[in-house]
Amino acid sequence: MIVVQHLWSHWTKASRAASAGRPRPPEAAPLPLPPPQLAGEGDRRVWLHEVRLLEREGFERRERACWMTREDWTHSEPLHPANVAWRERADGGLELSASRPWGSMLRTAWPAFLPSPLLALEPERVGRIRWNGRFLASAGGSDRSYFYAEHAVLAVSTAMPRPDLFTAAKDLRTADLRTRIY
Repeated sequence: MIVVQHLWSHWTKASRAASAGRPRPPEAAPLPLPPPQLAGEGDRRVWLHEVRLLEREGFERRERACWMTREDWTHSEPLHPANVAWRERADGGLELSASRPWGSMLRTAWPAFLPSPLLALEPERVGRIRWNGRFLASAGGSDRSYFYAEHAVLAVSTAMPRPDLFTAAKDLRTADLRTRIY
């Protein structure tokens, strides 16, 4: 089964300053285990654990865990760009790819070309894609203010998920796409 952990934060200039004390997402979090009766049903084989800290929610740490399809990931949240994709390989491994988030709204550096897959992982090996960015608040340009986002997506193909799957990961493969956003 594929397990994905998405750790992210979203904020505006109002809480940008260091004195604002904006909490940061953790590097990894303990994983709630999936309910066994749902494991491996059809195309809902991806177990998602999300930890988010959003300005619009007062930076209250919110978590959710659920089975999902690729469609669920793409349309789960308007503030979530779903720019990280995964593909299970025939050998049970996993391939992770990333694309430019929110197209023309991005105002920070992003690589002109990223290999696909960005990370190729053997079974049981954890991969992480980290990225951040500053974005225009509206696609049409009517709102010239900015918002900021920080994301980390950890993923693994595993036969046996456990709570410390990501927190105790050794030999973590990381693609770090973070850049200066202020």
